[in-house]
Amino acid sequence: MDWKDVGQKIISILGPASSIAAPFLSLIPGGAMIPTAITAIKAISAVLGIKDDNPTPDIILKAIDANPQAAGDLTKAQLAYEHEVTMQQMAYEAQSRTEQAGITLQDAKDLRFWNSGWRPYIGWVIGTSMAVYYIPQSFMATVVWVIAIQQAKWVLVPYPNTFDMTELLTLLGSILGLGGLKAFEKIKGVTK
Repeated sequence: MDWKDVGQKIISILGPASSIAAPFLSLIPGGAMIPTAITAIKAISAVLGIKDDNPTPDIILKAIDANPQAAGDLTKAQLAYEHEVTMQQMAYEAQSRTEQAGITLQDAKDLRFWNSGWRPYIGWVIGTSMAVYYIPQSFMATVVWVIAIQQAKWVLVPYPNTFDMTELLTLLGSILGLGGLKAFEKIKGVTK
């Protein structure tokens, strides 16, 4: 007997939409237990009255088979499991938001507009260049195109494709290359 048998047994009682069976079905034989499976085992053990802290699949299957109210108890275990998983997700999200708030706070303490260094400066220059050159160019090409269609009595006129993608890709490649260089330097311990 293994954990997949426990998952199949729960599905046979609660149906294929049972969320508490899913962690057991995704376990690899001999692999490490995933946190959701541990949470499911705790929920099932609590509802079925299993006293063992680390029950085996055989113990859980015997407890399910010996319980005349297995469907009702497994439904309670499923509700407890879903509640615990939701609480764990909320705690993880709260921790992530707290960590991000700390990072944002540190960034806010830096009073320099360019946020120190030549790399952010290059990012600002390229971003500004895109904003004052490429965006207005595309906007004006669209205006010219609409006017041309209007003068042609609403007959579709080909779009004036003046946008040279190679220039934009060169700029984008430069930005991504600088980001990769920064990551490489961080890995090597050259910069903080």
